Amino acid sequence: MWDDDHLVFVDLVSPQTTANLRANPAIELNVVDVITRTGFRFKGRAEVHTEGSEFEAGLAFYDRRSQMDPSRVRAIVIIAIESAEPLVSPSYDLGLTEAEIVDGSWHRMERTYGVHVRRT
Repeated sequence: MWDDDHLVFVDLVSPQTTANLRANPAIELNVVDVITRTGFRFKGRAEVHTEGSEFEAGLAFYDRRSQMDPSRVRAIVIIAIESAEPLVSPSYDLGLTEAEIVDGSWHRMERTYGVHVRRT
């Protein structure tokens, strides 16, 4: 979250994404918890910044939150949120409980990656 009305992300190695957003700033971004299979769908308009005060503010924003090398950042993308809606897996439509979906997600991860995942 950039602020109450905006999301932000960096372009490290996605030049086609930023080129697409420059040509058409409409964006839909889905953020999903892979374990609970729930999240949010954000729709809005993106601004791509490669220099200037917004770019510098974006670098500072990420510098406070991560160990990312700022020289790797090609662009800061700020999304003005126009709508936000809950996103829920169709698995819930089958009548499965969240506990059953979470258990199934952990089992899939264990099968996929061949390791036992410690559950909390």
